[in-house]
Amino acid sequence: MKYKCVIFDCDGVLVDSEFIGARVWVEMAKKISLTISYEKAFNEFTGKSFNSIVECLSVNAKTDIPNDFEDDVFLDNFEELNKLLNQ
Repeated sequence: MKYKCVIFDCDGVLVDSEFIGARVWVEMAKKISLTISYEKAFNEFTGKSFNSIVECLSVNAKTDIPNDFEDDVFLDNFEELNKLLNQ
């Protein structure tokens, strides 16, 4: 399916996507050898900015974040949302 545009619903009015974001952060943390639970990701990252979440992950993992990390987060979020919408 080819999309003409993407609407980012950052406040959850159109789609309650916070649970998707939390799942993606759990998976992204694994990529930097950090294990966090879904509950921790949901409770600590909901409503936070991308940069503050990345800083938290970097500090806790005691590592620098890879250059492609941001692209991977947005791509993973898009893919998860697409799966949800196409169920």
